[in-house]
Amino acid sequence: MHSFFLDQPGYFFQPEAALIRHCKLWTIKEQMMAKNSAALNERIKIQREYSIQEFADRFHTIYSLSFPKAERVVFPTLITTIDEGSRWLFTVRADSQLVGFATTIPLHRTDMHFGEYMAVDSAL
Repeated sequence: MHSFFLDQPGYFFQPEAALIRHCKLWTIKEQMMAKNSAALNERIKIQREYSIQEFADRFHTIYSLSFPKAERVVFPTLITTIDEGSRWLFTVRADSQLVGFATTIPLHRTDMHFGEYMAVDSAL
């Protein structure tokens, strides 16, 4: 599993474990911790997902509320490309509940990815 560096959505980055502390998802984790307490640190997990079947409804809700329709990939296509591996999904979970995500597109013949979508539940 790769950790990743994402400077800004829509920018290229290279997966490297040493750079995860700079990732926007890490920043989200830090903001959530500051807002809710240091105890939340143990409850938040950031990981790559290979399928979204178990949390598809929650993912769809966050995705739909976070991006205008004109900027969204058709949801069934998004699911299919994540399941096929042509698009990567990284999730942020608090107490096993999906609270945010980022999607990337791996660039062929490189270890670089294109940062595509990043969103956090607006209730946080």
